[in-house]
Amino acid sequence: MLGAGLSTGDGGVLGLAQGRSADNWVDWNFYGHQLVTHEVATPRDPDAGHSSVDDHRVPVPHFGLLLSIVDFQELADEAFSDLLKKHGRPTDRKTALRESVKKEESTRPISKKGPSRP
Repeated sequence: MLGAGLSTGDGGVLGLAQGRSADNWVDWNFYGHQLVTHEVATPRDPDAGHSSVDDHRVPVPHFGLLLSIVDFQELADEAFSDLLKKHGRPTDRKTALRESVKKEESTRPISKKGPSRP
């Protein structure tokens, strides 16, 4: 499906609500702004349309989003949580710490003298 990575459905990364669509384009609600994705018959040359910004090659066109720090943190937390889920890792701190301790205990050599002390 066109733009599947943007949707709230299976595999959607950004969690955007889908608006109007046709066979070759989809409108998305991007924080109150319309983001339109189009399917093209022939992929664009990857080197076409770049500009130098701070010694980096930036594709043209491109877009950005101005967010409050709170909205940015919520978006970052959600993206990180989705990445952890994708790789089968716990998404909450308590479970992650428990699994980390279990893993450390299982790899620590057993001493005949008892537990080691720092």
